[in-house]
Amino acid sequence: MSQIVFSGSFSSEGGLEWAEDGCYFVTEILIKHHDSRSSWDFTCCCLPEELLELILQRVTDIVDLYQCSNVCHSWRSIARKQSALLPPQLLVLRNPNNVIDKIQMINMFIGSSSVCKIPEFNTRDGVRYMPMIVESSHGWLVMNYNTSKSRKVEGHLNYICLYNPLSREEIWLPPLLLNSENPKFVLSSKPTNPSCIVLALHEKKLVFWRFGNKKWTFLKNVEYWINDIICYKDEFHALQMKGNPPYPEVPYLLQVKFSPKCHVKSIPTKSNRSFYFAFNYLVESLCGNLWMVCTVLGNLGTSTLKFQVYKLHWKMMKWEKIKSLGDQAIVLACNDSVCVQADESTVYKKNCIYFTDDLCNGRGPSKEFGTYDLENETMNHLPFLNHDNPCYRWFKLDIWYND
Repeated sequence: MSQIVFSGSFSSEGGLEWAEDGCYFVTEILIKHHDSRSSWDFTCCCLPEELLELILQRVTDIVDLYQCSNVCHSWRSIARKQSALLPPQLLVLRNPNNVIDKIQMINMFIGSSSVCKIPEFNTRDGVRYMPMIVESSHGWLVMNYNTSKSRKVEGHLNYICLYNPLSREEIWLPPLLLNSENPKFVLSSKPTNPSCIVLALHEKKLVFWRFGNKKWTFLKNVEYWINDIICYKDEFHALQMKGNPPYPEVPYLLQVKFSPKCHVKSIPTKSNRSFYFAFNYLVESLCGNLWMVCTVLGNLGTSTLKFQVYKLHWKMMKWEKIKSLGDQAIVLACNDSVCVQADESTVYKKNCIYFTDDLCNGRGPSKEFGTYDLENETMNHLPFLNHDNPCYRWFKLDIWYND
């Protein structure tokens, strides 16, 4: 069995006092499981829960915390709680020739970073495929592979890889015939779950893949473009805007259900605002509400002026504007926006939106990165990282008990 050693001393109250340099020392030992400078030896799985929580609170690196979660069930339970407090990692996708050749994972709050290994895919005749789109869902990356040659052909095959950048697990899905270069993918759960369903939207078509299928299944043509898709309370929901100028757009909520059979239900919703010149995202709050985050654009649609947040009133099917997120913050991203706890125990500022620009809005590579204070309606633009033609995504560590 793995052994763990640490440096420190117990206080009279039974807690643990750490030396100024002891925090980093303990973190290193947790990961490496050995060191000759120990004062005591402990069986790692027998540590008291209170002590284990104190130790893992000092693990701020996402890779280290993932490794800690693999020690045993008790470590996984504490690491799962701690992962909810860690900030999502900023994925910087280097995209010099419209293909992604480097993925860097950065903690924007402490400055740590690591480079993700990109899975290789080669055809039988030796042609190397590179990912051209990378999205994030449930702690996995959805990577869409293609060759620069095939992208010029209408109706080309795309090879989809579900990839865990921490464990380096790969799950290759059946090829998908696409006419669009920017499809959206949403997972219902972690792909290691046998009940996982992958829903893909390209152009105005919905197709899905479920565990064990040998091909994608066509679901439905949709009449209007879909803004965003989310898996909310174990069901897929999509936001769709219907209407043509000069008439106001009407937001519709598409519910995609797979039990007892696959079907799509379109539900009109009410709102007291126009959604023109805005991009809209769906996000689930920590208390289970469905929120819609609207970006209001300026400068002919090339920059973000402000954000507005609406909560869906399910009985009235009406979007109601809210001015406070409470002790929460929103990390906004294409297909995988998340709410995070924002209080003194976290690095987030409550009632704020952390955002990046992305390819979903059709304006090309990202040139915006910053925070927006919903209460004060103030924008703080941060300098984007100087990479070759960068794109930004967020990656949130998702630790499950049954991994």
